[in-house]
Amino acid sequence: MMNIPCVVLCGGKSSRMGRDKALLPFPSEPLAVFMSKKMQKIFPRVYLSLKNPTPLLPYQVDFIQEEGDEFAPMFGIKESFEKLESEKIFFLSVDTPFVVDRVIKTLLLGCIDGITYAKDYQKDHYLCGVYSRRIYPTLLQQIQKKDYRMSNLVRLLPSKCINFEDPEIFSNLNTPEQYMHAIERLRG
Repeated sequence: MMNIPCVVLCGGKSSRMGRDKALLPFPSEPLAVFMSKKMQKIFPRVYLSLKNPTPLLPYQVDFIQEEGDEFAPMFGIKESFEKLESEKIFFLSVDTPFVVDRVIKTLLLGCIDGITYAKDYQKDHYLCGVYSRRIYPTLLQQIQKKDYRMSNLVRLLPSKCINFEDPEIFSNLNTPEQYMHAIERLRG
């Protein structure tokens, strides 16, 4: 296992959910705390990247505070490379609680010097992957151009996607219905 940090990206707008996804009870603690604890079983250091850490201050979690008024994963990635001294960082979106260890370990073992991300037959999962520091200058250029599309960033850099069979692993919690389904799934 590579000795790199994990950053859980929590700085989204949550517009379809109608409230901050990172703070949703999952099942009894905030989703961001659930994800942090889950990732701590794999990574030596785990950080939550978000705009406002105040609601999560009572929990034993480390933060990277995102600056600015824009809501896009690129800001969390940028802040992470500015605050952490690691050459590589594993990034994961807060709203993907069913990503399994096997996926993470496969991505870590197969990572390149660029962006290595997960994919299934339905979709590319750019926010489940290993990013190298070499992407930072291009990331800054995209932010300056206000082009926040992750697919455009990935196309500009050396990248590798690793295919996984089961899209359920990458289920996102974007709507209240998806959240309720995930709670039911968690209870088994």
